[in-house]
Amino acid sequence: MSEDVHEEPARPSVDGATDALEALERRRREAADEGRTLEALELAKQLLARREAEHGSAHAEVGRAHGLVAASYRALGDLPSAREADARAVATLEDALGEDDPEVALARGNLSASLRMLGELDEALRLGRVALAELRHLRGESHVDTATAWGNLAAILRERGELEEAVECARRCVELRSSLLGDAHADSARAWTNLGSIRAAQGEAREAYRCEGRALAIWRGLHGPDASESLRSLANLALLCRNAGDLGRALELQREHLERADAALGGLDAVTLRSRRMLALILARVGKRREALAVVEDGLHKLPSGHRMTREFDGLRRELAGPGASGRRVGKGRGKGARKGGKRRKGKR
Repeated sequence: MSEDVHEEPARPSVDGATDALEALERRRREAADEGRTLEALELAKQLLARREAEHGSAHAEVGRAHGLVAASYRALGDLPSAREADARAVATLEDALGEDDPEVALARGNLSASLRMLGELDEALRLGRVALAELRHLRGESHVDTATAWGNLAAILRERGELEEAVECARRCVELRSSLLGDAHADSARAWTNLGSIRAAQGEAREAYRCEGRALAIWRGLHGPDASESLRSLANLALLCRNAGDLGRALELQREHLERADAALGGLDAVTLRSRRMLALILARVGKRREALAVVEDGLHKLPSGHRMTREFDGLRRELAGPGASGRRVGKGRGKGARKGGKRRKGKR
């Protein structure tokens, strides 16, 4: 989970370029926070170039800027580029600060997160354990960076299917963030989501729902019910209910999600369109195929010609309206955290 990746802010210079660099970093962070990931990447690259011109290639500021570039690549889903930038961050920070520095440990943790997302789970686990051990030693047990390392390790273990240890690591992350940052903090919400995803993978539906419910309450308290984080958490809750077979509650939550997403983001936003598709699938599952078909047709009516999701919605419409549709299950899709055949990926041996 990307929520357990540490982003070290670029630090300003102490000469006449300070104001310009601070402004550049502020613009980058605003773009990243608002989801303008391509812009954030371009600004991070500009910051890196300025740092290299100012300090040369082997300076801690340059290592930090490599880390910011990596974070933008991760947000865009360009994981090979993220891994390369993370590796450069680790190497540069090691040269500049030495191996026994918490920033180096944090950079190793970020690299392990990129490797996890790429499916390179053995190396991700090795680096994740190293980063956690270093941060426990350098930062202490009760530090936000140590909490992040626990959460990162939990996500890696979840991907490997080592769920019992993953739960314990995720709990440590929740406990630390709640005690250090308070319950009403974004990182605490992310920790609850992480724990909930592992409990869902264990088949503990009630616990998973409880954890994601805590996350949703935090996001709504921080940003309101229609913020992107709140909508994402609400969608998670609906999916958890659907996977647990509580289709009545799933339908209720998905209706709310579509209504809020449509009002906040517009009918053509990808979040709204995915919500519309999911609502149709749940309606079909509970036998309300006419309503499901109406939901899909309303979406098709709103889509402009040539939209990338037109084919998907048209296929779903034909499936719902076709002969014998009432006897078939509509849609494929797997549950949160599930793998094909019920198996989880293992790292290469």
